[in-house]
Amino acid sequence: MDPLWLAREPAGRHGSAATAFLLLGAAPAAVFAVAPVSALATALGVACALASGIALAVRIERALVYADEDAVLLRGYLRTRRVALADVVGVEGNTLFWCGPRGGLRSSRLAALSDPVGRSPVPSPASDLNRLERLRTQEWFEQAVGVRIKWRARLVGHLDDDALAREARVAAAGVRWESRRHRHKQPRPRWGVLRTAVEQERALRVRAATQHR
Repeated sequence: MDPLWLAREPAGRHGSAATAFLLLGAAPAAVFAVAPVSALATALGVACALASGIALAVRIERALVYADEDAVLLRGYLRTRRVALADVVGVEGNTLFWCGPRGGLRSSRLAALSDPVGRSPVPSPASDLNRLERLRTQEWFEQAVGVRIKWRARLVGHLDDDALAREARVAAAGVRWESRRHRHKQPRPRWGVLRTAVEQERALRVRAATQHR
């Protein structure tokens, strides 16, 4: 399948970057400029404020989501993260949920997605674009992750012990994520299929190892 490339529309991106610079760069710099401190402290304060504002504005301008068959690259406002696609359990709204190295359910905000638009009955270009962005993102991850859960379950017998342990961690994280979603009446759970397959394969391997002793 084609990679997913997602970036905010220019108008929203430029506006957010300008606002961030004004609030976290220009405004603090103005405060430092009139503060009753030494000239050196004033210069340092103004320089740090402007540098912080510029850095955040640049990060906002460059925010993106790029996902392919191997990994998901998330360039956010404060950091860039790369998540293996095999560790992704799902996406909801503008948040990606994935399994951490120790099996914990982790989440990362998709900064390249537009912020939620208020529930207004009046349609607008911003709300329409917001819905299209989210729909496209959800459809991509459904095809890349959701529909492949049963396929992954059928392959557990061909995995080595380390890969099987990884699938166990991801399945457990996926089950926890779906449990949270079901409190809001979301679609039926599916990660339990992979968890069950892993548990059965582990039981078979334990039984085989016991018989060969």
